[in-house]
Amino acid sequence: MFLLTVLTLCLAGGTPHSTLWYHKLIEWAGQVSPEDRAELDWLNACVGGGIPLTPHMESRLNQLSEMPLGLVRTASGFDTPDFEHDWENEGFNVLLDELGPMRTGADLLLKAACLKADQGNMPAAVDDILASIRTSKHLAAGEILINSMVAQSMVKHARVTAETLMGRGQLEANDAEVNGFIAQVAAMQRRRPEKMRQDMAREGRLEEIRRQIRDEKALDRILEMAEVTDAPPPTEKEEAPIAKKTKKTKKKSTKTKKVVRKEVKRKAPSSDS
Repeated sequence: MFLLTVLTLCLAGGTPHSTLWYHKLIEWAGQVSPEDRAELDWLNACVGGGIPLTPHMESRLNQLSEMPLGLVRTASGFDTPDFEHDWENEGFNVLLDELGPMRTGADLLLKAACLKADQGNMPAAVDDILASIRTSKHLAAGEILINSMVAQSMVKHARVTAETLMGRGQLEANDAEVNGFIAQVAAMQRRRPEKMRQDMAREGRLEEIRRQIRDEKALDRILEMAEVTDAPPPTEKEEAPIAKKTKKTKKKSTKTKKVVRKEVKRKAPSSDS
C-alpha cells in the first residue's frame, strides 16, 4: 500500500516535497478506523513498556504501522515542509491537523527503533531515531510557539529512547565531567569554579547539568553510529543542461559555500548571579 502511494505521488509531480508526504500522513490519521488506531496504540504501549510481542502481535503491528511509518520516514528525509495556514478563517485550530499526525509519526519511529534494537539491528534503530528528530525539527521550523513546545517534547522522547537503547549506565555524567563543564562556564563568566558549583548545588541545578551532559552523550553516540555518505559528484551529462540554462538567465554568483562540521558547544545555563 505504501509503495502504491509513493508511485502515485511521483507520477503526479516528480519528486514530492516533504509537505506532500506529511499531508498523506494527515490523510492516514483521518481515515484510520478507531478500532485500528486503538489496537496500534495498545501495541506501541506494549513495545514502550518492554512487553514481549507474540508473533501475531508483531504481525499486526507491522500491518498497522506500515503506511504511517513509510510516510514519516520519507517525509523526514526532505526539506522543511511549508504548510499553508488559513489563520483568518480557521485560527489556531488549523494546527491540530498537523500536530497530532506528526507527533504520532515520530512516536512510531521511536517504537520501531526499539523493536529493531531488540532484533540486534542497531544501525536501522539509529536511522529511525534520527528520522524522529528530523520530524521534530520540521514541526518546530514554523516558529509557532505551540509547535515548538510539542517538538521539544518529541525531541525529549527521542533522547530518552536513545539513552535506553545505548545503555543508560554508559551515559551517566561523572563528577569530573560535571566539574569540567562548570569550569568552562565559570571561565566564560569570570567566576571561581568552586563558588559557582556551590551556588548551583544550593539552587538544585547540578542535576540539570548532568542531564545536559547525558543528552550530549546520547546524541554523540547516535551520530557515531549513523552512516554518513557524500553525494556523488554530477556527471558531465548532468552538468550540461545546467550550463545551457545559465546562459539565458542573468549572471549570478557561482560561489559555493563549503559545509564545515563544527563542534557543538555546550550552552551555558543561565545564571542570576
